[in-house]
Amino acid sequence: MKVVDLTYINAAADGNPELVRALVDIFLSQLDDFRVELENAVSKFDWCKVADVAHKAKGSILSMGMADLADAMERVEMIAKAIYVEAVPPLGDKRSAEYSVQLDALPQSMLYWINNNKTTSMLRRLIDFYRSQAELASADLAAV
Repeated sequence: MKVVDLTYINAAADGNPELVRALVDIFLSQLDDFRVELENAVSKFDWCKVADVAHKAKGSILSMGMADLADAMERVEMIAKAIYVEAVPPLGDKRSAEYSVQLDALPQSMLYWINNNKTTSMLRRLIDFYRSQAELASADLAAV
C-alpha cells in the first residue's frame, strides 16, 4: 500500500476481515464528503467550518495510518483557527478565545509556520494534497 497503513484498523477490528472492510468502506464514503465540505467552507470564508471539518477528517485519516495527510489536516485546522482569531478578536467571542488558547499551545515551530502560511491559497494547496492522497488511498483500499 502506498499511503495507507491498516495496522490500527486491523487491531481495532481484532483481525476480523468483515469489520475491517466495513471500517474501510465508511472511510472511503467520507473522503469525498470531507473534501467537498472543506472546499465549500474555504470558498465561503467559513473558518469555523473549515476547522471543524479538518479536525473531523484528521481523526478518520489517522485511523487509516495516513500520518502525512493527518499532518496536513492539522495545518488546515490551525490555519483556519488563526484566520478566525485574527478576524474576530478573542475578547468577546468564546470560540475565538478557545482557538487562541489552542494556537498558543502549539509548538513554536508549528505556530511560526501557521502564522507565515495563513492564506486561502495555502489552504487550497493543502486541500489539493488531500485530494491526491485520497485518490491514492482509494486505490490502495480497493483491494482490501
